[in-house]
Amino acid sequence: MPGPYNGSEQGTDRGGMVRIAAHKLDRLTAGAESLLTTRLFITQRIRELEEMATRFSLWQWNYSQAFNDLQAIRGRASGEEKVAIPPDLLLPLQRTVEFQEYNREFITNLQHDIATHLRSMEIDRSALETSTSEISDLVHDAALLPASTILAPFSAFVREFSRTSGGKSVDLAIEGGEIEVDRRILDALKDPITHLIRNSIDHGIESPETRRAEQKSATGTVRIRVFPRSGGSRVGIEVADDGAASTAARSGGRPSRPGG
Repeated sequence: MPGPYNGSEQGTDRGGMVRIAAHKLDRLTAGAESLLTTRLFITQRIRELEEMATRFSLWQWNYSQAFNDLQAIRGRASGEEKVAIPPDLLLPLQRTVEFQEYNREFITNLQHDIATHLRSMEIDRSALETSTSEISDLVHDAALLPASTILAPFSAFVREFSRTSGGKSVDLAIEGGEIEVDRRILDALKDPITHLIRNSIDHGIESPETRRAEQKSATGTVRIRVFPRSGGSRVGIEVADDGAASTAARSGGRPSRPGG
């Protein structure tokens, strides 16, 4: 039974639509998901840098206290009320104070640079979030197909299988085929739907003679209904028949979008 286009090349349909090979679309989807993961990692790194900057501020406060103490010691050593400090300690003390002055300026500049980079990273993260969201939405939309793309080919299967099941006559009816569903979900539903159709024809729909005797159309109907669930963010698929022992089965689908 034919499925959605899964060739190795791209093609262009009339109306400006572009067909893309299924495996290439899967790679695009994986790439979009990877971008989303990268965005989350970047957000986490920004939060870690912000925490580091906060700890840095606390350290700077303690550093300022120590620097003020050194300044006081230098003042006592060189002022009018200078205390006796061994001469061999004066030069090391002077160097220490000068280094602390350099260090304070260095740390101030470093804090400023970190804050600047954090603001820039936040802007970049916001831009990346917008871009990745747009790409993810576009790739997701590209992966959506009308449910009829997968369901319509079941018509031939229904006709063929019904003929080999005691000469029954069965048609397939599809409702909601315009609703768009992720291609991967549709592919995964092929086998379950095939099984349900077999059950309907084998155990639900009667022979033409029996149906006529019951004043029903000689041709039975297997109906596949696609319908939105949970506010349209998910879909349900129901397979039912109009036989005497009418059967119905439903399954849920991943996020989808009603078609126009």
